[in-house]
Amino acid sequence: MGWTLGANDTASVFGLAITSQAIRLWNALLLTAFFVVLGSVLQGQSGIVTYGSLGTQTIHTAFIISLIPSLAVLVTATMGLPVSTTQAVVGAMTGLSLLQGTVNWSTLIKLGVGWMLAPLGTMILALVLYWIIARTFEAWLKRLAMYEAMLKIGFVIVGAYGAYSLGANNVANVAGVWVKTGILSLEQGVWFGALTIALGVLTYSRRVIETVGNRIVELDPFSGFIATLSGALTLHIYAMVGIPVSASQAIVGAVMGIGLVKGVKTVQKKSVLQILLAWFIVPTATILISIILFLIFPA
Repeated sequence: MGWTLGANDTASVFGLAITSQAIRLWNALLLTAFFVVLGSVLQGQSGIVTYGSLGTQTIHTAFIISLIPSLAVLVTATMGLPVSTTQAVVGAMTGLSLLQGTVNWSTLIKLGVGWMLAPLGTMILALVLYWIIARTFEAWLKRLAMYEAMLKIGFVIVGAYGAYSLGANNVANVAGVWVKTGILSLEQGVWFGALTIALGVLTYSRRVIETVGNRIVELDPFSGFIATLSGALTLHIYAMVGIPVSASQAIVGAVMGIGLVKGVKTVQKKSVLQILLAWFIVPTATILISIILFLIFPA
């Protein structure tokens, strides 16, 4: 689960910096891996606690909840489609909790509201930030001889912040159920989740990076910087309140916001429809397959 999460969500951190050639691929991946671990260890506990309140877990259910979403996200990452690992995990958890009658509806509703607001909020944030910063600073900055160097430094800072926020927000997807079973302590959970996410970042993230960077809206480096900043801010805000949300949906919302600023014609509608369809199919599939697997192999 951690490996596929890293493969899927790296695009939300440095994907736009890589495809706009503001930073080299391996530099970006190493920075992402390091700051994912840092964010997980320092601020990942709240999301794990939230997942723990969704329902009771056994070793059997925890295994299914880790297996099915990880396979689903592996398929979509191989296809280059950014999907919500958060929704995939919670979908599997919800399916099994429904069977056992242990669903915590208040927590599930809180997560659902966060999922709806995160991509929409990021889209609006990107639109507003682009409008304000472009109007106020971009023309002035472009007159500076060091404009490109400053933008690259900005990408590194924002990308590192995004990786930190990714770890803080999404490590719960990996470790939440295992901490709930008692197999891992909270401290062991955040370290285990962080290191496996970092492994996915370093080994299997290129295809989703290409989709986010090239197949939704063609972005110049400045636009990519604003989108990355918007996604990072969104993830960190939700991490602080203990609601795991989708890093992929946040960055896609940000890219769409920039696309609206530049004009709807710049948005590649086919790619957007494919991504939206994957967002619907993946959690639905994890709910159904988890239920079926549990019925075939009951505890």
